[in-house]
Amino acid sequence: MSEHAALDPATLKEFIASSFAEDEEAERARFAHIKLPLYRDPETPWIKAVAQAVSGAFEGLERKVMFVTTNYELQMEPVDLSSMELPVDADKITFQGLLEYLRYSFSCVSTERWRNWKKGTWDQGILPRDAIIILHMDPSLQADCALALAGIIHDQFHYPSQLVQLQRPGSNIPFLDLSYGSDWPSVTEVSESADDDGIVGDICQVVGSDLTASHLIISFEETDMIHDKLSEALAEVKERDAFVVRAVLEEIDVFSNLVRPPRADAAVLLRIPGDMPLLPPVFRGYDNVHVILSDRLHGREGWHHKSRHVVDFFRYASNQERWAQLWWLQQPAERRWLYSTRLPVADVLDQGFRHHRRIEDDQIGAFIAGVYDVKDWGIDRAKTIECFLGNGARVREMKRRLEAQRILSNNEFSLPDLEAKVFRSILPIVQYDYRLALFVAADCDPTVRLLKLQLAALLILRIEETVIIESDTLWPMLNEQEELYHKLLEYCMGSVRCMANQGSLWLALGLWRTHILLESSREQHERIPHLENLAQTFSGLLTCENVQAMRAGKLAQTMGIVLQEQNVPVSGVTIRDEMEITLDKDQQFMMQSHLFRAYMHQLTAASIHEGRNLEVQFATMAEVKVIPGLCRLTAFTPREALRESEGGNCMFGINHGLQMIKGSLWARDWVWIPQVVVAEWLAETADSDLSKLLSVNCMEVDLTVDEYV
Repeated sequence: MSEHAALDPATLKEFIASSFAEDEEAERARFAHIKLPLYRDPETPWIKAVAQAVSGAFEGLERKVMFVTTNYELQMEPVDLSSMELPVDADKITFQGLLEYLRYSFSCVSTERWRNWKKGTWDQGILPRDAIIILHMDPSLQADCALALAGIIHDQFHYPSQLVQLQRPGSNIPFLDLSYGSDWPSVTEVSESADDDGIVGDICQVVGSDLTASHLIISFEETDMIHDKLSEALAEVKERDAFVVRAVLEEIDVFSNLVRPPRADAAVLLRIPGDMPLLPPVFRGYDNVHVILSDRLHGREGWHHKSRHVVDFFRYASNQERWAQLWWLQQPAERRWLYSTRLPVADVLDQGFRHHRRIEDDQIGAFIAGVYDVKDWGIDRAKTIECFLGNGARVREMKRRLEAQRILSNNEFSLPDLEAKVFRSILPIVQYDYRLALFVAADCDPTVRLLKLQLAALLILRIEETVIIESDTLWPMLNEQEELYHKLLEYCMGSVRCMANQGSLWLALGLWRTHILLESSREQHERIPHLENLAQTFSGLLTCENVQAMRAGKLAQTMGIVLQEQNVPVSGVTIRDEMEITLDKDQQFMMQSHLFRAYMHQLTAASIHEGRNLEVQFATMAEVKVIPGLCRLTAFTPREALRESEGGNCMFGINHGLQMIKGSLWARDWVWIPQVVVAEWLAETADSDLSKLLSVNCMEVDLTVDEYV
């Protein structure tokens, strides 16, 4: 590895000074691009290096330097920049925070005043005319990052065409490459093993050679088998208290406890997603660092070409993601060990497909809706979308769906004021799943809004990770004992008990809220005898994972507070009072209608065909199966009874999540949608042909090239 000073402030200062030299003929705003290394310098954090360079390039600088980062990066130490003793006044915010500045600035300032802003207006929520903004770009390019970038460019140039010009090859943007290109970090040894047993054996041999040394084992392999084998083997080599296993999922606070070894001879196994959009933290004090590369991502939501939907499928890691994994090896450890599963390390790094950006995958609908929502910014929305996404079939299809859901109309954002306010407020909290945001935003009374927020929170935290069926004997017992099934419905929170037999979403919501109620009552020493008895009945059969349940509860509360702060009415009943809520027929219909509107393109028709149950998706006419298993809540829905209630052979349903399993499309959840709900929507639609409304006109290739089975 070449050892040039990647983050030398002098190099950065020279580049910044030359890039922003005074030029009377230049645009008011200037842009430059610095490509940082794929690791953190243990001596000079990138924020400090850039701040020192900016201070040196602009003598006597009085303006605040604003660092804009992802949520992950914002949580990295130091959270408070004052501890860095920077030579400039600086702060850091997320891309969502920058979006809020942009929205407020564009909405309250006229064009003429905009061009004559004075210094120092960050504190008033308005972007200053002379801002210095450092965007630490999100490699996964989420919707908030892309929207903020589009807004900043338009804000500073006032010309919509400049956004397109800046993206074209050959555009005159100063560029400094501080990355190491195709160089590797220094490695003590590269393992020749490519199978689980071989890698486990190699690691245990290194660990066993010096039991007093500490080891950090970073694994990007997402299947459980190698970790189970490694945990079992290391437990025999290391003392019980010296071996630690941690997984990094949505939260990265795990790192703060492991940046140093918990004891001098510790062996720490750290499981990290293979596409983690974060520069690796600096892990100090470890004698050995091991990194296991992976060429596969074990399930990601993205646009699936063959299905024409956002689907959870198994995907090969991109080449960019594989190189990012490699540089987690660059740590201040004396010895570094490198491994890869299935393929030799060199082959893993040579291969890989194009890098996926979330605005063209699971967040494509949110991004397109977001661009059309910023009409008051004055940007050319069609050109902006074309710049980021091109003008392919996928974009046209998603616009068509947004129009069918009445988010767009005649190339304009068409949600009414209150719904628009809720939609844009909830989007970032639900991870830019525009369907969930639309479900919450649809106008309703405060009680229904509360329940919709709760369901949205539960779906974000995943039902299957929150409501746990502990025994596969529960379903046969419910099937054979009608009284026990009625007890299960009675065990659901009163607010949604009336809908609990209509699908897994309502059943899960009711069971989760009952769990929260029981936990709360126990803390306050207030017994609820009949619920306690029911809990005892289902003990060992059914439970809620308490940490997940509490996280979902806090998320629902957060969304409620966000809406109430904007004068959007949300019921403030206590958890105890929720037990007494009873939804009337109109409220039930409203919940079903809003769920259909949000997920209409995942509408299925279920019928009996040639003696078997057949579920067909309206949008693509492809068969959809419900994920099987006696330990899934979907098994507890009385589908035959619901079909009979419709008076015919066919019934409608929707699902929240689609998953590709061995070449077949499966639904994670299933919820009954009464035919009258669909009929009423069609009656209010110009084109009352359901097949035409939901059909897919997306003529993409059928092959998703980076999918593996």
